[in-house]
Amino acid sequence: MEPIVHLKQREVRNDKTRHQFLLVGRRGGKTTYFVEDIMESIPSCPPGGKIFYIGPTNQSAMELIWDPLLEALDSLGWKYQEKISKHCIELSRGRKVYIIGAEKIRRIRGHKVYRVYLDEIAFYNESLNNVWKAVRPTLTDLKGKARIGTTPNGKGTDAYDFYLNAQGNPQWKTFHWSSINNPFLEASEIEDAKADMDEKSFNQEYEATWESFEGLCYYNFNENIHIKNCSKIDWDQPMGITYDFNVNPTTLLFVQSIRDKIFAKKEFSMKPGSTIETTKQFCSWIKNEAPTPDHRIKVDIHGDSAGNNRHSSTGWSDYQYVEEVLKEEGINYEIKVIGRNPHPPARLSHVNAWLRNVKGESRIEIDPGCRELVRDLSSQELEQGSRYPSDKNNLGHKADAFGYFICWKQLIGGDRKSSVIIL
Repeated sequence: MEPIVHLKQREVRNDKTRHQFLLVGRRGGKTTYFVEDIMESIPSCPPGGKIFYIGPTNQSAMELIWDPLLEALDSLGWKYQEKISKHCIELSRGRKVYIIGAEKIRRIRGHKVYRVYLDEIAFYNESLNNVWKAVRPTLTDLKGKARIGTTPNGKGTDAYDFYLNAQGNPQWKTFHWSSINNPFLEASEIEDAKADMDEKSFNQEYEATWESFEGLCYYNFNENIHIKNCSKIDWDQPMGITYDFNVNPTTLLFVQSIRDKIFAKKEFSMKPGSTIETTKQFCSWIKNEAPTPDHRIKVDIHGDSAGNNRHSSTGWSDYQYVEEVLKEEGINYEIKVIGRNPHPPARLSHVNAWLRNVKGESRIEIDPGCRELVRDLSSQELEQGSRYPSDKNNLGHKADAFGYFICWKQLIGGDRKSSVIIL
């Protein structure tokens, strides 16, 4: 294989400590190092020995490392057999490389493991303690070594506790580097990320620091900055409605995105109510606001991707009901909904980035009439010990709808598509 050029990777490579913990910024070269280390470990692996690479899930593990490993094997002309259904690469003398997800950790039991690689451990759904309990005994026979790596995902997590324990254990060596330490990553990518992300998320994802996310979901919200009279409709700019499908209360926000800035101008809510009733309420309002009775009104529809699911009782989805009402009311529309919602922590990160990015820029204004949205942004808390929003006091519906629109704008609908992906 070609020599490693990445200085931080070389530092890890030259270390002789039995177990290693790599805390690395996004796109910092951690997984590339794992591929290279696997290739270097194969020749010294005893006959019948096993090497395991464990990712957050079966699918993500295969996506991260399967093809790069095969390319590396092909480049050296090594003979091997692909056993894709078993997530296994069979080599000479009975040696095997398994690529599995943490949810399949039972598969490692009973094997004699020479090397194990646990990648992106901060994003395992399986308890990291349970994973390590399954892994550690398999290293006994061959005096195997562990290589653990991740981008951090907040303090108070299994990964953070594991990192602290590793620092105090003589069998472990911890390494840390940020994204900018990767010489193959262009500096402009880092600058773009600063415009796309809030400070805490940027520090976590690119500086690889353990951040504390306890407390409020929307920690960048500031009443003095974000609440402004902006209810007047700009009829020359795109108009959008965004939904969180709930019955008590119902949620519809009227938004406009103008020159890379988002304006929340009106909220509609019924307690209790239905999607049909709330959409009709919006239609009545906007037709009354139109400059002329025959003005052609067009809106983009955004919101929760789960609204595409059909209801078993009617066979219709929430968005089909929205379409039906808009047709009846003579309002033109286009559906612009992300195929799958980002995980809630990612959605919160995108909203916080629009509230205030690393450069100190705010790209959101909210009319004071959107009182429930303001209450959500100012008061909704995280579940204790997690980065997921709490539904305490029935908060979050307006903020969720707003977040779905922001994620669409950030990931799909902006003038410059974001290269930032938050897990």
